[in-house]
Amino acid sequence: MTVVVYGATGHTGQMIVDRLRHSVPVVAAGRDRPRLEAMAQQFGVAIGVAELDRRDQLNELLRDASVVVHCAGPFQQTAAPMLSACLGAACHYIDISAEARPMEYLATHHNAALRCGVMLMPGAGADVVPSDCLAAQIVARLPSAVRLSFGIQLPKTLTSGSARNFAAHAGNRALVRRAGTLEEVPAGVLEREFDFGMGPSLCSAVSWGDLVTAWHSTGVGDITCYLESTAALRYAMGVADTARELSVSPTGRFATDVVARVGFNGPTPAQRDNDRCRIVVEGEDGAGRLAVARIRLPEPYSFTAVLAAAIAERVWRGDFDVGFQTPSRVFGAQFIDRFRDVHSEDVC
Repeated sequence: MTVVVYGATGHTGQMIVDRLRHSVPVVAAGRDRPRLEAMAQQFGVAIGVAELDRRDQLNELLRDASVVVHCAGPFQQTAAPMLSACLGAACHYIDISAEARPMEYLATHHNAALRCGVMLMPGAGADVVPSDCLAAQIVARLPSAVRLSFGIQLPKTLTSGSARNFAAHAGNRALVRRAGTLEEVPAGVLEREFDFGMGPSLCSAVSWGDLVTAWHSTGVGDITCYLESTAALRYAMGVADTARELSVSPTGRFATDVVARVGFNGPTPAQRDNDRCRIVVEGEDGAGRLAVARIRLPEPYSFTAVLAAAIAERVWRGDFDVGFQTPSRVFGAQFIDRFRDVHSEDVC
């Protein structure tokens, strides 16, 4: 049985295929046959061509698969058809999303996954795995925690896929979790400072995957995620209405795609070696007691490939729990500490 990497021609998908091909039978899959054939020549892997809106093609792609690593976003558009195909083929579903809404949608299919005997694990990359593990560690230290806050500091370089994903969400209200339920708040309204190790930095609330994964991992019902408020993020929030108007027209979507392909090429090899991601997780209980931890990670695109490939291989070898799952629930709160160049510390 194979591991299918769908979206394999993307920046991160290619790295995942490259890592997996040394240890498992892997199929590089997507829509673009010429680019997939070039990957077959480069990596010596099998390929599969399928459109997400063609269930017959997806069924054929997954016929001999036991695990799918879904890398083709925006996941709010692509998760549902791939999930449906995976359930139909009794195939484990893994993705590298950091999008809260698609994760919440996947969680509603927990019972269906149980019946099929498969695992659904979104967020198997650097955007969620480290913070999910850190949240589980925080709640282990402070079992009375009733609130979790996440601060995320990312490098400034985006791939074309990430740029398209940000455009797809432009203008959306930010999500928070309150009393266990996802709620919307106006974008840019909730702000606070986090110390990523270099002094206070202003951050803005965003709809991040930890709103779903941390809830399922810890049971804490009040969760807010914040992203460092860089100049690029502030600009994106300022042009959100324009971006939303563009996203609803075919011409606007085409223009967005062209800009993403031309203007966002992802990190260079030097940036992959030197860029770092930092995350702070803060837990608070009803008496005002705090537990805070901070983690420093390698460049997130490369590290996503490391994490997703490691998880996919473990699942392929039989290390999984059926149903909707999170990384820390299946692999433990210390899972992230096993990887190279990961440095975590308890702040308080």
